[in-house]
Amino acid sequence: MNKLNVKPEEIITLNDYPVHSLKVLNEYVEKCKSKQLIDFIPVIEKDIMKTFFDKQTLEKFKEFEKTHPSAKYFMLDGSHRTTALTINNAPIEIITYRNDKDIANSKNYWAGEVFDKSPLTLSLEENCNILNNHFKKKTYFFTVLEKTEKMRFEGYLKNIKI
Repeated sequence: MNKLNVKPEEIITLNDYPVHSLKVLNEYVEKCKSKQLIDFIPVIEKDIMKTFFDKQTLEKFKEFEKTHPSAKYFMLDGSHRTTALTINNAPIEIITYRNDKDIANSKNYWAGEVFDKSPLTLSLEENCNILNNHFKKKTYFFTVLEKTEKMRFEGYLKNIKI
């Protein structure tokens, strides 16, 4: 398990565009501005994740990799947090999962509530299978930076207190 600060172009985000709740996003933006603790983002390194992709998804991902050499991690959770941190030009703290022990140990760093079926309660294999199914349904990839820029360009952030 590595605990790192990374840039938004290094994280491949979930395909939940735009974020589910602008209210929650605004709450995280306010937390960032007031320097409150923002929980880490659980991620899986792309080389591990690629071994779980079906053939079609892997081919699409290889095309994405060609134009996104900085993208190294697949986010498991944290769309609102990563978007808020990106809006505030703040580093994004991640914890990388390489095995089940990493997941178990990461709970020591988690301040928020752990929900049933959260990435913190599942095995590495279960998390990878969930991501594979997620990207199989919506076979496109983009980084946290791209997602945030698209939300800004399309007007989703106009009511966020930046």
